[in-house]
Amino acid sequence: MRGILDKLISPSQNAFVLGRSIGDNILLAQELFSGYNQRYLPPRCALKVDLWKAYDTVEWDFLRAVLTHFGFPDQFILWIIECVTMPSYSVCLNGSPHGFFRGARGLRQGDPMSPYLFVLVMELFQLGFADDLLLFSMADTSSVLVFKHALTAFADLSGLHANLHKSHLILSRSAAPLRDELLATLDFQEGHLPLRYLGLPLLGVPVNYCRLPTDPSRLRSVSANFCGRVLLKVDMLKYLGNKFVGQSVGGLGIRDIHALNKGLMSRHLWRIIMADRSSIWVDWIIHYRLRESSVWTISDRTGTCGWRKLVRLREWLRPIIFYPIGDGTSFSLWHDPWHKQGPLILQFPLGPRHTAISDSALLCTVIRDGGWNWPSITDMESIDITHSLPSIHAGNDCILWKGPRGFFSSSAAYAVFAPTGPKVG
Repeated sequence: MRGILDKLISPSQNAFVLGRSIGDNILLAQELFSGYNQRYLPPRCALKVDLWKAYDTVEWDFLRAVLTHFGFPDQFILWIIECVTMPSYSVCLNGSPHGFFRGARGLRQGDPMSPYLFVLVMELFQLGFADDLLLFSMADTSSVLVFKHALTAFADLSGLHANLHKSHLILSRSAAPLRDELLATLDFQEGHLPLRYLGLPLLGVPVNYCRLPTDPSRLRSVSANFCGRVLLKVDMLKYLGNKFVGQSVGGLGIRDIHALNKGLMSRHLWRIIMADRSSIWVDWIIHYRLRESSVWTISDRTGTCGWRKLVRLREWLRPIIFYPIGDGTSFSLWHDPWHKQGPLILQFPLGPRHTAISDSALLCTVIRDGGWNWPSITDMESIDITHSLPSIHAGNDCILWKGPRGFFSSSAAYAVFAPTGPKVG
């Protein structure tokens, strides 16, 4: 079952599906909440739905119907249902187990098969991870009622009910006049950004603008804990000094946490460069953030805080990413770094006007019969660029990581950002 989930489950569901990452859910949710509280936008709302005792309340009849819907063989479904329904349970009283009884619904926690069955049950929803759901809509009564009726119908069929005490309705600033009406319609708690999703905060504003606790006692507690941690660690940091470097340059070989974080973040940048369409977050970035631009030339001053930090890593990675040119149908003429000087639009800003070649043109526009076919240019900077063109090889374009295998690796990315020093010994 594990090996075929990626063919059955929609790209918006990344929990327990081989080859997908929970990080995509977090990154996409962060994007969807970007600028959420801007006044000029239409009223919007989001539902963060926490399911009550999710694994324990799945109805077995619904599970059987879901497996049938996905086309699993009858014999296979019978085996699955037998595995789910056969176990007996006992109650521990005063340290001793008493009696055995059969369950009537639910999936067992700790059973390696349960996560995959639960993902199939939850396929109905978008942006769901386990029992944590995010649903988005316009902030009006009719839209909220659609969600309410859908959640009620789903609960009646599956046994999975929303926990009203832990589920939240997050309203944009422009939806404030509708607050009381929408909360009364849905019976959820009111939520505010930043809100935790999958253990991480979802921010509607940059981190430095996030609200501090308003309760004086809480504020004193937070500041005291922070100061205590800083004072405790300062001596340790002084001692470690330059030990966060490789053993070959006199360090202890301990990985620098900042360099490690940048190396791991670089994987997301690599996936965008490679246009990994199996990722719903990458697909969103390509269609919404980049559009006809490139990650190499887009401004690093707009977008979410995480997106800006990600884009700023590109200059570190550019020297170790190679663009071998084939037919030129995959690379942007002006925005991709196929030239040794980098993206041409940065070196030759008036290039589209001087050459009468569109800013969105592909590289194949200036390739003919396996060779270069540039228009006549008199500008000296442009002439210098055209005199240092890379060679063209037969076949398709490709993007390679300058390493033994030609593919991204976290260790190679870490080496780009890691502190260095003169070799010893």
